[in-house]
Amino acid sequence: MLRYGNSEVTVETDAPGGAILLLNDVWQPWWRAEVDGADAEILKADVIFRAVVVAPGRHIVHFTFHPLAGALAELAGKIRQWMISTNLLFGDYRLLIIGGRNTDDG
Repeated sequence: MLRYGNSEVTVETDAPGGAILLLNDVWQPWWRAEVDGADAEILKADVIFRAVVVAPGRHIVHFTFHPLAGALAELAGKIRQWMISTNLLFGDYRLLIIGGRNTDDG
């Protein structure tokens, strides 16, 4: 473990056959991970912990916590869900009437 803080964790790994790095910290969607500077997916391990897959060899895994960006993304998702459900409940009923009308003049 190279660095362990409230909003940042850096770990050096050396796994000849590849491995899963498991942190016994609570998984939250606002954490981001990088392996050697490239974005990496954070997995849920044992339901509540954070884990990252590392390829064979030596790597630096860096976790950073982004509460504001995560909260904004979560809020945007909730607004999107609300807009979709509102449209489904109170959508434009005129489409049903217009769609059923015969427009032939003959």
